[in-house]
Amino acid sequence: MPGTGPRNCRTTSFAAFRNRRLHLAGRGENMVLGRKVYGVDVGATSIKIACLAKSGSQITVADTVKIPLSSEHAAGTDSWLIAASQALAADLRARGMKLGSVVLGVGGRDTILRYSQIPPVPDARLGLIMRYQINEIAGKTEEAISADYKMLPIKQDFSDDLTILIALAKEKYVSRHLQLLSGISPRILMVNVAPVALYNAYLVSAERLGGQGEAGVTTLVANIGAENTDLTIIQNRGLIFARSVSKGSREFTEAVAESCNLSIEDAEKVKVTEGIIKEGTYRSESERKVCEALTPVASEFAALFNSSIQFAKTQVKLERLKINRVFLTGGGALLGGFAQFLSNRIGVPVQVFDPVAALSPVSTDTLQEEEMPKTEFATSIGLAASALAPDALAIDLLPERHRKRREFRERTRFLVAAGAASLLFLIIFFIFSFIEGSKVQRVEGTRDDIVSQVDERTDAARENELRNLKSKSAASYASLFTRRGFYFSLVMAQICDEDVTPSDIAVDDVKLVPTDAGRGKKAGPLDFRIVITGRTPKEEEVVFDFRNRLRTAIDETMKETAPLEIRPQINIDPGSMIRKISNELPFEITLDLNTEASAGERNMGKK
Repeated sequence: MPGTGPRNCRTTSFAAFRNRRLHLAGRGENMVLGRKVYGVDVGATSIKIACLAKSGSQITVADTVKIPLSSEHAAGTDSWLIAASQALAADLRARGMKLGSVVLGVGGRDTILRYSQIPPVPDARLGLIMRYQINEIAGKTEEAISADYKMLPIKQDFSDDLTILIALAKEKYVSRHLQLLSGISPRILMVNVAPVALYNAYLVSAERLGGQGEAGVTTLVANIGAENTDLTIIQNRGLIFARSVSKGSREFTEAVAESCNLSIEDAEKVKVTEGIIKEGTYRSESERKVCEALTPVASEFAALFNSSIQFAKTQVKLERLKINRVFLTGGGALLGGFAQFLSNRIGVPVQVFDPVAALSPVSTDTLQEEEMPKTEFATSIGLAASALAPDALAIDLLPERHRKRREFRERTRFLVAAGAASLLFLIIFFIFSFIEGSKVQRVEGTRDDIVSQVDERTDAARENELRNLKSKSAASYASLFTRRGFYFSLVMAQICDEDVTPSDIAVDDVKLVPTDAGRGKKAGPLDFRIVITGRTPKEEEVVFDFRNRLRTAIDETMKETAPLEIRPQINIDPGSMIRKISNELPFEITLDLNTEASAGERNMGKK
């Protein structure tokens, strides 16, 4: 069935089937409220961080940081994870740098990108179909997965079918990357895949690359990292294909090490300082030996590019797909002669793509000539752009429990803002109450004058007059404290107080509900209940503690503001609680304002 899946699998990106369409102009999901986003790209040998800043519609690079990782531990192991997390926290602490909103990248062999062709269907139907397909893929593994999908802007050669990009990753793999950031506690906006991030980096840099506006221009962008190569094919600014291959620039280093009988560390230095790929004469025997070691690996990359183009044709059903140019980025793009070598083999122009220079707030003409291109930050720039650029492609593989935590923080932030507004209203209301209290005192003075004028009346008439005047005075004052808005603001102010609401309590809703006595047209101000609904990951004792704190806070506030003779008794009902669902305990707390103690006061207010 479409809505079911294997017990050991979980797809995490289908809550409410939020808009999964490609971010077309004017329809992008801008996930960040601030103006700065950090993209974090975790590689085998280093962590690359890029900070993008947005001013108006312009996006620029604010900062880049590269944190080398120790080679003592094999990438992906527990010891590597601990060492990488410690290195990241220590480096940022030394720089005095604090990451705010973060987009994390994942890639390599633990992520899967697939393509599916579906006849045109409504969005809701598309969601059901994709859910079924992803569950079917997940059924082939015994591990939990995270998944998301996007529709690509592809017009196929011989069909009107929609082309859908499906991204999947092992949830354990994504959680390990998130654990790496646990020491710096950033706000995780999403977890995007590296090949899609590469497309976003191209998208925000396209204005300075040239040719991006030409109809029919098709570009292959390749990011060559240490162990993986990400490839994306872009046509008319739209992503039409992306993949990640387990082949990186480390193979160049290993070839030099084997040919020259060097260690990996020494071979890396030789590759950077002396490495070049060319044909013809050589300056030295050492250069010839290094070049002969690098050339076969470069040929393998040329074959990889050609095979990826053919693979794209079959995957997205574009048999007439033709590449017009290639951009190289990543650390491996800087190898001498590599771009020209690939151009000769592929038959199209190949050039190095430096998104940092393209997005620099300073003109590239003013940059120092000796400054090396920062091509290795392409993925981290694309990750940050996922949340800043309105037309960026945002794949989100954030696991379900982390997604809930993010949504809880967002709801809490909203409640705090609402509570602050309610508190401001409460302060204004108190000021108004003080002014009205002065009016009551003047009424009581008038009452004394009237009493002195009716001394000649009988005792019975005098007592009757006194009772009427006292009722009018009390009613004027009581009306201030029997307005529903006052009690609602009071409750909201107390809920937003950290001393009242524990951190383990998540308040989802606060609303006024009429009682049976308050359902008619003449419902009084106290014929309502205030119902608080929420949940907690703890046991029910936390809810009881929250209820008692709320009762105490409301009572104390009422003692300070309302006279004793008109102070209503507020009953707090613990409400209904059921056992935990998904490790959370829902609860409902009712504040009943329709009590016997307040009935007389309500009647006075109606006279």
